[in-house]
Amino acid sequence: MIDFYKEVLKRGDEYIKYLGEWIEIPSIYDEDTANKYMPFGKEIGRSLKWFENLALKDGFRVKNDDGYAVHAEYGQGNDYVCAFGHADVVPVDDNWRTDPFKLTVNDGKAYGRGVVDDKGPILGCYMGLKIIKELNLPVKNSIRIIVGGNEENGFRCIRHYFSKEPQPKFGFTPDAKFPVIHGEKGVAILEVSGTIKERIEIKAGTANNIIPSTIQIKLNTNYAYLKEKFMSYLYENNLNGDFKVNNYYISIKVQGVGGHSSKPEKTVNPITKLVSFLSTNINTPLFWDLGKILFDNDYKGVGFGIYTSGKCGELTIVPTMFNINTDKISLIFSIRYPENADLNSIKDKITKYICKNLKGEYEIKLKNIKNPCYIEPDFILVKKLHEIYINHSEDLKSKVRVTSAGTYASEMKNSVAFGAEFGDGSSGNVHSANEYMEVKRLFQSAAIYAHALYEMVNM
Repeated sequence: MIDFYKEVLKRGDEYIKYLGEWIEIPSIYDEDTANKYMPFGKEIGRSLKWFENLALKDGFRVKNDDGYAVHAEYGQGNDYVCAFGHADVVPVDDNWRTDPFKLTVNDGKAYGRGVVDDKGPILGCYMGLKIIKELNLPVKNSIRIIVGGNEENGFRCIRHYFSKEPQPKFGFTPDAKFPVIHGEKGVAILEVSGTIKERIEIKAGTANNIIPSTIQIKLNTNYAYLKEKFMSYLYENNLNGDFKVNNYYISIKVQGVGGHSSKPEKTVNPITKLVSFLSTNINTPLFWDLGKILFDNDYKGVGFGIYTSGKCGELTIVPTMFNINTDKISLIFSIRYPENADLNSIKDKITKYICKNLKGEYEIKLKNIKNPCYIEPDFILVKKLHEIYINHSEDLKSKVRVTSAGTYASEMKNSVAFGAEFGDGSSGNVHSANEYMEVKRLFQSAAIYAHALYEMVNM
């Protein structure tokens, strides 16, 4: 039996060197520098080119798919297996303790944007492919390491790739948690936009898939009498916020608990909390109507009449962005739906409900749709990958599972999400400041991926 972990350790310095080079490229989506050859912007284009050059240097067959994705390939045959990861990363803020675009290893932990999501893991898969090639291990078909450039902002990369390339025989994406995620809810954004007559200003949310931590509304000074009621509301609902009055307007702010829209049960949504207060304390049709569609403490779609559940779990729907500026209103809902739900039916029911309860002319549309996917837990790939994970981790407790998050697996046939996080605190802060992963876990996951690719290509 090949000791894949030992082989990774032999190449450990090389792995960390490459990861440092890749992380130095700030591969954030940039529409302003996008062009025909770099459809996601200059830095993502540079990031994909870096991987292309690395694979060429190491002697792999390489294909750049119009700047959308790049793959490195080894082996022969009509079929191929793959690991599909991504080179794009999310933006950074000022809360980093280190330079986010310089790999920093401190106390056994590697810090940098992309260490976990997803440069570190897909590079680990690439190191696994190098091991298979350098040891001249027998392979029945081809293995591809595919790197996309638009996972964080729409999945255009993988959809373009599979519009030109065949689907794999088996595949995985190293963009989640171990052991194996064999089902994912579908994801969609519902946007409601229109015009209103009231002169107010509301601002909440910065991303479609993130429940905000605060919301603020500005009203004219006629509503100054609400201060005492508002402070009582905060106290009764265990909330924080403030109520400010000046010569021109009043400002009301509610502080909630933000978080990812895939886990609304772990959040306190300030949008629904503020609307709940306004709809019961301000005598205007707009706030009455908003109270009918922005349900407080209902993130399962019961109020809209769309609740359903399946093997991937229950449907959830939450408002993540809410903006009113002058006479324009924009409201964003993040929807996560199980594999047995029909998205068009969901949209139709919501549209009818909103048109009935929200007076005015509104455009309601779906965007950023990611399909649900589900593979039975006894499928050969799921069982084999779980077996490999146990072999390397000796973790007999963790079971294969489904998730509310969306990964590339939803666009691939016979594929799952497989690592790279172990869920034990050895990695963290994905999409936040100070993203990190223990170096030993990077090496361990690379060994798991080497073993997985070798077994998959010979299945």
